[in-house]
Amino acid sequence: MSTPDHVRERTILDATAELLLRIGYNKLTMGDVADAVSLHRGLVYLVFKSKDELVEAVVHDELSRYADAWREHLEADPRAGDVASVYRAMMGALKTLPLAAAIVARAEDVFGKYLRKRGASSSGCRRSAGAVTSCVRCGRRGPSIATSTCGRWPTSSTP
Repeated sequence: MSTPDHVRERTILDATAELLLRIGYNKLTMGDVADAVSLHRGLVYLVFKSKDELVEAVVHDELSRYADAWREHLEADPRAGDVASVYRAMMGALKTLPLAAAIVARAEDVFGKYLRKRGASSSGCRRSAGAVTSCVRCGRRGPSIATSTCGRWPTSSTP
């Protein structure tokens, strides 16, 4: 009996997120991911064509988690409705999601050369704060977010 594709993909994403935090993008290989999930490297390449595609998927997945956590923190705040509540919710979400904190902070030790790659920076970590702001504000997430909303987040508010 084989593993369903969505379960395999989820397992690969989770393992990659852990490996990024532990060893960082620069040292990460598809072989490391395959070993972590006990799959042949070829099966990992069937799901994700490259390391960058895999990291991009991890970033997208983590930002979705971050948006959900941020919204939950906002909704649970009894003093919601002011700028401070948005900041408290953001920090509360980031404390529970270390990879999201690394994305927002553009952590060099986690993302290394990935931050400087053409294409990766425009669609991944660099746009993350604006995209998450849009997600939380309107309740959407994923590719339906307009890229024009991505530049509205002040850099001084990122941890």
